[in-house]
Amino acid sequence: MKQLLFTALLALSFGACQEAKTDSKASTEQPAQSLAVAEEKEKSAEESTDFPHADKILTSEAGKSLPIYHFEGFEKDILSLKDGEELYVVNFWATWCGPCVKELPYFNALEKELAGKVKFLYVSLDFTKSLEKKLLPFMDKEEIGQVVFLDQKKVNEWLPKIDKDWSGAIPATLILGKGQHQFYRQSFHSSEELKAILPL
Repeated sequence: MKQLLFTALLALSFGACQEAKTDSKASTEQPAQSLAVAEEKEKSAEESTDFPHADKILTSEAGKSLPIYHFEGFEKDILSLKDGEELYVVNFWATWCGPCVKELPYFNALEKELAGKVKFLYVSLDFTKSLEKKLLPFMDKEEIGQVVFLDQKKVNEWLPKIDKDWSGAIPATLILGKGQHQFYRQSFHSSEELKAILPL
């Protein structure tokens, strides 16, 4: 009887181990599949003519591109627009910033109104770890134009290059192009208020 009981317990233990191994194998395969999907979504910045100095470009579920920058590349691709012939509105914001999200509809409305005359860029200062869980889904859910992500490493070194008095507080807006480099450390409460600062 003892031998029969021992054999039954051994068989049950063996079955449980096999099930645990199967679960363990499934859990180790899952991250690899997620990683493969993430890699498929990631494009080389060299493939992009608009953002050639971005470190990489992520793509949202809806197919929107998100160039990822360190400041050196951002300076080459974005701040250099000051000397261009086109006028740019560059809005610094983040998904966790209530006033930033509140003013986005005013930027979006003005972007539509001034299509062909003024270009808009939305520079996300979100946390790197929240890109895939917060920023990319936000881009798909909300009406927003071209977003770029700026990594905040060495932030104290690059803040003065955008504006010598900027503390890093957001929202903030930079007007670039046609020789312009105007910086506004404020929220906007209407499209009209935003339009009033543009040299049109």
